[in-house]
Amino acid sequence: MEGVTVDVTVGTLAVHAHLPLRGTFQIANAGLAVAAAAAMTERGIPLDAAAVQRGLETVEWPARLQWLPGEPGMLIDGAHNPAAMAAIVPAVRELVGERPLVALVGCMMDKDVAGILAELRPLEPIPVFTQAGTPRATPAMELARCWGAGARAITALPDALVAARLLAGPDGVVLVCGSLYLAGDVMRLVGPRSD
Repeated sequence: MEGVTVDVTVGTLAVHAHLPLRGTFQIANAGLAVAAAAAMTERGIPLDAAAVQRGLETVEWPARLQWLPGEPGMLIDGAHNPAAMAAIVPAVRELVGERPLVALVGCMMDKDVAGILAELRPLEPIPVFTQAGTPRATPAMELARCWGAGARAITALPDALVAARLLAGPDGVVLVCGSLYLAGDVMRLVGPRSD
């Protein structure tokens, strides 16, 4: 069973739940959710542990380490800042294992592109840079220049997605990351497949 299990107690609210979301960073997120529910209860909006547990166990978060099976498999995460990228790296390592990894990356111009790419580098992916369908997107060529050697820049997202899949091969994985806009655009392109 994928996801994380949490045991959280905040004040008088104690919750044990299995979240269907991937990544150990979800434990801290669940703790914050329970703390928010406890604070609401203290302020007169009662939330019982069973309701909070149901909420945690049925949570859906599209484009948050969302696995799209197939050949190659695809992981989509909207990680769009250095902290979010750093948080997904251990989970991506665990999910991908020894399979070839291609990162299909696009970022917005107002983001810390250098920081995002620095956090992605430890995965040692084959990088394919592209851009989401918004004027805020950093040009693919600029992203490739920031990465350096081995980077590929393909402006048109459908073409970039085809290239990433070919580079990953049937046994590899394509990680789509760097932008929520990019994640949404890719999800529209590949259709409603999901985990």
